[in-house]
Order: sequence, then structure tokens, then C-alpha cells
Amino acid sequence: MAAIFRWWIGGVADRHGAERFVAPFVIITVLGVTAIAWAIHDQSVPVLLLSALLLGSAYGALQNLTLLISFASVTRRHLGLASSIWNVGFDLGSAIGSVVVGAIAVAADFPTALAATGVFALLTLPLFLGKYHLHIVGAAMILSIAAVALQLLLGFTGLLSLGQAAFLGVGAYTSGLLATGLKLPFELTIVAAGLLSGLSSLILV
Repeated sequence: MAAIFRWWIGGVADRHGAERFVAPFVIITVLGVTAIAWAIHDQSVPVLLLSALLLGSAYGALQNLTLLISFASVTRRHLGLASSIWNVGFDLGSAIGSVVVGAIAVAADFPTALAATGVFALLTLPLFLGKYHLHIVGAAMILSIAAVALQLLLGFTGLLSLGQAAFLGVGAYTSGLLATGLKLPFELTIVAAGLLSGLSSLILV
């Protein structure tokens, strides 16, 4: 499957450009490794085969797409250098990734290691998304924090409360006001948002 998609995506990228296809295949990668983790956990052979097809297609496509992007960033006389750098990066990334995922699998289990692989893949999306799509992904991830909080409160304790939305708002406004008003670095505003939101919840307890 990887070989087929490596061949197919080359022709498509030549006609339409390589960069636009990277983010979709990163998402397919995430879906593939997540599905494999679920299939191993539930011992589902059909899901395992389907997810392996997804992951194989994404692997083959991304291998060719990233190589094409590296070629497009240099002049013709530097194509050999670009190819060498890409191959070194590919081999080095494969080696480091294998060690990291293997260490996680030993410390936890294989499905957890695959889930971590999916998270690592998601972290590369900002490199290939435009501002609009990056905004959508950011908003979805922020709202997922609120969803996890609700799940912890309602799903595990059975306590119905919507108060966490207020604390989410306190953190959001704190981060936004510090960034726009005081021009503080993003990292500091996130820390301050968490501290002020937590302090607000302690005051109300």
C-alpha cells in the first residue's frame, strides 16, 4: 500500500502541488495509528487490517510529499544536497521515533505507544496548515479541554455542573488580556491563565 500511494501521490502532487496534501495524510496517519491501538486493545483483526491500510497509504504518500517539498525549496543545482538532507532526516527520524515509541511501549504498553505516535503526528500539523485551518484546529483543541473536564466531572463522579465553563472563560480572558495588553509571551500567559483559573475555583470552594 505504501508503494502504491508513493507512486500515485507523486503524479497528483506534480499537477496540484505537494503542500496541500500533507495535512490530510498526517490526519490519516493519526487515524491509522489510533485505530491500530484500538484494534490491538480489542483484538479486532478486521479493524487492524483496515487501519494498517490507512497507515501504509499515509506513510507512502508523506514520504514522497516531503521529498517533493524539499526539492521545491532549492534550485536545480542543489537537488542532490536536498535529497541527501532529506534522506538523513528521514533515517534519523525513523531511528529516534523507533527508540521513543519502543521506550513508551516498554514503560506502558503498545497501544499507549501508538497513541503517543498519533499525538506526535498531530504536533506537526501547524507546519502545513494555513492561518484559517490552524485557527479551527486550535479552537477544537481548546473546546476539547472543556469536554474532558465535563467528562471527568459528570462521567466519573456523576456530578452535574457547568461551572467549569466559567473557569475556562477566566483562563481564556486572562491569557488574551495579558497577551494583547501587556504583550507577554504566549507561554507566560498560559501559565498565568491556569494559575488564576485555579485560584478562582479555590476561592469559590
